[in-house]
Formats: sequence, structure tokens, C-alpha cells
Amino acid sequence: MAQAHGPDWLRQGAAFIEALEDERCADEAEYCWGYPFAWATCFGTWPAGTPLITSTPYAYEAFEAAHEATGDPRHLAVMESIARFAQTRIGTASVAPGTEASAYSPYDQRRVVNASAYRGFLLAAAGSRFGRPDWLAEARATLAFVLWSQQPDGSWFYAMDGKDAFVDNFHTCFVLKNLCKAWRVLGDEELRAAIDKGYGFYKSHLLDGRGLPVPFARTQRLTLQRRDLYDFAEGINLGLLLAGMDHDASAIAMDLMRHVLERWALEDGHFATRETVFGRNTIPYHRWAQAQMFRALTCAVLRGAD
Repeated sequence: MAQAHGPDWLRQGAAFIEALEDERCADEAEYCWGYPFAWATCFGTWPAGTPLITSTPYAYEAFEAAHEATGDPRHLAVMESIARFAQTRIGTASVAPGTEASAYSPYDQRRVVNASAYRGFLLAAAGSRFGRPDWLAEARATLAFVLWSQQPDGSWFYAMDGKDAFVDNFHTCFVLKNLCKAWRVLGDEELRAAIDKGYGFYKSHLLDGRGLPVPFARTQRLTLQRRDLYDFAEGINLGLLLAGMDHDASAIAMDLMRHVLERWALEDGHFATRETVFGRNTIPYHRWAQAQMFRALTCAVLRGAD
């Protein structure tokens, strides 16, 4: 917002950066973050404060944005610490030579595709910034798992460990956006080919005939949602990110954004959360996905969208 509307917004940004520092996982030596609530999974319930590789990269990008805005060297120190956490505390499992699946946290051994994409991007970005060839090598090995996991039709199952073999919208977007950001750092053509194939699947299977997001391309159980704000938010983010790489991406992002502003934006400034077979949920959950939509719209403003 400071980039779009002036430096007065920096004060609010600084307050959030300070809050992020205070809310890091206190039991870890390096900077990292998880959820401030217990998280129920198919493998059991994880305690609040468990550090997660799917959360921590967002903090890395927040401190990166703060450093770009202010030049404060303390932000660089935090970013370097975050990368050390990603390399040393997130476990990996070798699935093929030079191919390592990332766990979610220091305390599990899952093989989740989007978790690996997040770790790969983070280590690629930090390895390039801080001149760490070991981090770059680890990034490539982790991203190799994402490429290894891609199905012939371009899709990704949520995980490759025998659980959660579904294909959904916003996790597909997570994988693609991290591959894209990693590709911009590394320039590896294998990454670009996977992005092209994966976004082709997204366009043909996770958007309907009206260009609106479909929650699942493959399910494992009965689902009740018809539309989800998270799918709109991540679809817009991804379309803006891929503009210039895919001839449809910018138009897809704009179509999704117009639909949200016309149908999902509510009078008090928040957005409807989900449409199900029973109707609309308008409770403004911060994580699901008010913050993500706010970011998507901010990115659109920075790119000159109306």
C-alpha cells in the first residue's frame, strides 16, 4: 500500500513487522512461524506454535518488503535466519537421486508437494541474495521433488505419501506461484516447463466454462463448497505473477477480480468467504482468505489494474 499510495502506510507496515518479530516461534533458535492455534490433521493434532514451512516464507517476503521500503539491515538478518531455519530444521526425505521431499515442520516426515515448493522457493531466493551455493543446491533438490510429483496431465496431488491424494485449486496455485518465483531466481528451464504444463491444467480443470474457480479437480470425500474466496485470491495472485509468461494469465486474473468485486465484496469492506450447497458464509476469517484477497487487490493496483 505504501508503494501505491504513499509513505504514510509505512507506519502501519512497521507495526506489523514488529508484531511478526514478537510472534515468531519462541522455542526455535532461528526465526520461523506457525499457527497460533492447534491444527488438526489426518496424522493428529499439532500444537499451536509449531513452525511450518508453509507459513514461514510469507514472513520472509514481509521482511524483504520492509527492507526494500526502509533499508533497515535488521530485516536482512531476520531473512538470513529464516533461511537457516528452512535448511537446517525442516526435514527432507530422498525419493530419487538429487530429489528431496520437504516435511511440513521439524516434527513430521510428510511428503507434501506445496510444502516442498515453498521450501524450494525460499532457499532459492535466500541462496541468491546471500550468496549461499549450498542453499541453492538444496533449493534445486527440493524443487526437483515438485517436478517429480507432477502428474502426466500437469496436476499435482496434495501429497505423495499415500494420504491426501486430492487435487484442489488453491494448493495448485501455491505450487505454481512458488515454482514461478523460484524460476525467476534460478532460470532452470525444467521449472518453466512444469509451470507451463501446470497452468495449462489449472486453466482446463480448475476454472469452469465461465472462467470461475472450481474448488477440486479430484476429490477424496464429499465436498459441499461451490466457490471459495481462497481460490479467487490465489487465482488472481497467480495470474498477475504469470502475466507475460502465459497469454491468458492477465485476463484470467482480471476476470476473477471483477467477479469478486461485483459479487463477493461486502459493504463493510470484507469479503464473503465461501459459497456452499447451503448458501453463503460471510464470516470474515482473517486467514481464510481476507488477507490473501487484500494482497491480490494490492498487487493488481501496483500493476495498474483499474
